[in-house]
Amino acid sequence: MTSARRRVIIASNRVPPPPAEGAPWPVGGLVSALLPPLAAVGGLWFGWSGRAGDPDTPPQRTVTSDIDYVTIDLPEQEVADFYEGFCNRTLWPHLHGLAEQATSLHREYSTYRTANRRFALALVPLLGADDLIWVHDYQLIPLGQELQRLGWRGPLGYFHHVPVPPREHWEAIPNHEALAEAFTAYELIGTQTPRDRDQLRTLLAAGHAEHISTHPVGIDPQRFRSSPPPTALTPSPARATSARSSSASTGSTTPRASASASRRSSGCCCATRAGGARRASCSGPRPRAATCRSTRPSAPR
Repeated sequence: MTSARRRVIIASNRVPPPPAEGAPWPVGGLVSALLPPLAAVGGLWFGWSGRAGDPDTPPQRTVTSDIDYVTIDLPEQEVADFYEGFCNRTLWPHLHGLAEQATSLHREYSTYRTANRRFALALVPLLGADDLIWVHDYQLIPLGQELQRLGWRGPLGYFHHVPVPPREHWEAIPNHEALAEAFTAYELIGTQTPRDRDQLRTLLAAGHAEHISTHPVGIDPQRFRSSPPPTALTPSPARATSARSSSASTGSTTPRASASASRRSSGCCCATRAGGARRASCSGPRPRAATCRSTRPSAPR
């Protein structure tokens, strides 16, 4: 007698809306990492809608043939402090080795934890006893811990899609000890590279390091080749002229060149880490998929 397959629950900061019938999925880091395995087994994809709204509004649910998509809105202040603040302006720069660009306000870490508890409170009623929960990336590091505080005793996994900095950089993150403790809620932690695995192991207490292993994700080449090309964005003549004039007058490097140099120094998972092979884009601060195009995190658009 075979046992029933567990339902997979994926929790990520953002949940892309399902495409219209017959339309292709967008090609990007988050979708490439999460959609194929979830579509293969079926399950539920849970996260933030990307909107500021009434937190008492019931979760929005879209049911398709193989995946249920469930999203919640966040209060405007939580969007500002959790997403734009602690995630974008504090965690993302520190994790990418750009500590000099990080900013921090005391309330933002508190709001980061509040938002993760809000996610947990909304997710728990959707769970079944045999579900398997997989949490995706740094915006939701404390989610497993918050679920356990609400009584969840089922399996929990976590994937860290961005770099793990050396200990001296990690310890510059506000409340870094509490963040490291939050990792211990997970039975399995995946990282993009062996270096990230090894550096995360040095941050956790003895007895938890063996739960960390390398499981790199990337795009599906065939789906990428068969996808329609993106629509090109043509800058206005005035803006293009202004940009060229500014660059010429200051003698500065282009943003693309500057970003490339910073990625090489920071070990960003979008950078050419080994053998010149480009990995899938990391799930950095912008809500769109390819995010490591600037050395500075951007607010959501």
